[in-house]
Amino acid sequence: MGLALKSGPVAKIPPGDASAGLPLPLHQRTWSGFILGAVCATAGVATWSFVVGGSTAFYLDARMGTAAMLAGGLLGQFLVTLAGVPASTKYGIETVVSTRPQLGVRGSNIALGVVFCTTLGWNIVLMIFFGRAMASVLELLGLLDSSSKPLVSTVLSVAGVVFVWFLVSRGASSLKQAGPVIAVVITLMAVYLFILLVKNHGIDAIFAAQPLAPTDRLVNYTTGIEILLVSTLGWWTYMGGIVRMVSTGRKAILP
Repeated sequence: MGLALKSGPVAKIPPGDASAGLPLPLHQRTWSGFILGAVCATAGVATWSFVVGGSTAFYLDARMGTAAMLAGGLLGQFLVTLAGVPASTKYGIETVVSTRPQLGVRGSNIALGVVFCTTLGWNIVLMIFFGRAMASVLELLGLLDSSSKPLVSTVLSVAGVVFVWFLVSRGASSLKQAGPVIAVVITLMAVYLFILLVKNHGIDAIFAAQPLAPTDRLVNYTTGIEILLVSTLGWWTYMGGIVRMVSTGRKAILP
């Protein structure tokens, strides 16, 4: 028995357009390892280093906190890398699509729900932090009265949402251009804050500082690792969307 295959017009995705969610062919994967690393650093420095690092300080001091963050972060990222990088870089697919061999087409909606909830919840937290931080800066500069700080924080959070939507709606090319710039700015800001801490307090005082709300030593260390492990697993939700923009797994591993 033979099967007759009829040729017909094939829909084409415009070069560099990753918004359709279809597998990207190699010639459309235009990101280098540096671009991918910059995009990862943009999220990593701003969120995991500042927000999650601040949470770890409740349980651990500087020495144990650094060790716990490295251990939990590497463990979580190892699992996420195994789950997402091979399929996404080989076939150019997103995270949700990569779950279809295990869950099926309908079952992959579970992964879609996880991606939606994780991304929505995490970005809400980030936008709240962004609005409050900007309002605090304006207050310190004397441009804002403390009584209007809550309202200004809300307005700035909404403005941040609009800006991010505008940036993301332009597609992968927008992230490719903005990623390195944002990564450099955030990294320089982190270095500047570290220099201020050392200058104003000294290395000895930083390492001698006690955690904010410690309990049992083992519980503290375990909690620090778990905070980083759980938060790093959140990378899985959008790992495929950025990793599939590079052509090989080798370019994705180091970033």
